[in-house]
Amino acid sequence: MVQLIKTIDSVARERRADVIFLATLDANGRYTREHPAIMAATIWLTDEGIGWELCGGFQKGWVSLEGGPRVIFIDAPYEPRSGTLKKLAARFENGDGSPRIPGLMLAVLTLDEAMENAEQDNPEFWENF
Repeated sequence: MVQLIKTIDSVARERRADVIFLATLDANGRYTREHPAIMAATIWLTDEGIGWELCGGFQKGWVSLEGGPRVIFIDAPYEPRSGTLKKLAARFENGDGSPRIPGLMLAVLTLDEAMENAEQDNPEFWENF
C-alpha cells in the first residue's frame, strides 16, 4: 500500500520544536532507506509506550523525489535531562554517545535547522517545482 511519509524537518516545523529521531545508516555511514534493526527498534519503542513514525530524512536544501533515506521520528519532546531521553540513550547509545546498534544513530534536529527547508511547506513550491 502506498503511504504518505512526512520528512523529519516537516514534523519539526509542524510541532514548532526540536525533534528526536533515529537516523538509519549503512555500513559506510551513509544515510539509507533500509536497516535490519528498524523493526526491532520500533517494537521496543512501542513496548516502552513511546510513539514513533517512519519519516523521510532531512538534507539541507535538498528535495528527494524517490523517498530518500528514512529516519524513525520519536514522539517525545527533546528535553536533555528527561527520563525518556535517558531511556532512549540507554537503549540506543554506548556510554561515549556512539551508536549501540551499528547504523542506528540517536539524533536531534533543531527547529532552526528544520526551518532551512520551510519553503517546501508552501503549496506553490511543489506546483512550481
